[in-house]
Amino acid sequence: VWRRTAANTRVATEPDVGVAAFTMLAIDILAAVAILQGIVTLLDGIRAARHMRTFRPVGRRSGRAMVICPCKGIDREFDENVRSILDQDYPSYAVTFVVESEEDEAYAALKRLGAKNVLVAGRASTCGQKVHNLAYAVRLVEADIYVFCDSDARFPRTWLSKLTATLGPETVATGYR
Repeated sequence: VWRRTAANTRVATEPDVGVAAFTMLAIDILAAVAILQGIVTLLDGIRAARHMRTFRPVGRRSGRAMVICPCKGIDREFDENVRSILDQDYPSYAVTFVVESEEDEAYAALKRLGAKNVLVAGRASTCGQKVHNLAYAVRLVEADIYVFCDSDARFPRTWLSKLTATLGPETVATGYR
């Protein structure tokens, strides 16, 4: 610590031991609190991860499910994503893919992948193309449960069963993120 003398020169002085000790104590306490908070967060994260790995929905929703998937173009993972939608472990479901036109490259890819129900919704004029495609499909299909998803996501085989297992009297579920 430095102080100025009457001649305006700097002279070294002894530091205030009380202030330094208090400052170090405060820093130690804050460090201890931060470490404790980190440990609690880590333990809570481990607990949550364990729960997510072992979570099994209690109920199982029955009824015919219709998965509606609007598509536009294809990306690098398109084939695998579509296969994951077509290969669900749900006992009674169908998949309807919806494109704007037969010229959309997704249309040919879906046919090549063996998709049985590919609808052509036409060009949207009053809303976005995705909303238009979904509304078009909902008007044409019948199901107990309607599930909406995107073609740019890959789903585990149990996705549809887990998604619908906790439904009550509602009949709409979504895979949108």
